[in-house]
Amino acid sequence: MELDKIINEIVLNNPELAGYYQNNEEEIKTLIDKLHIKKEDVKDLIKLYKIIEETDILCL
Repeated sequence: MELDKIINEIVLNNPELAGYYQNNEEEIKTLIDKLHIKKEDVKDLIKLYKIIEETDILCL
């Protein structure tokens, strides 16, 4: 699957994002699909989840 290949490459090249992707895998894949996120923007989406987890922004 193309998406899995893209995500695996991002996680391999950015190990600091791996945990954030694993913790939110289904949500990230759903957003990519529903919002038609381009493959070059997937890394930024995972970074966004990293920021959200680190700052607990959803708890505000």
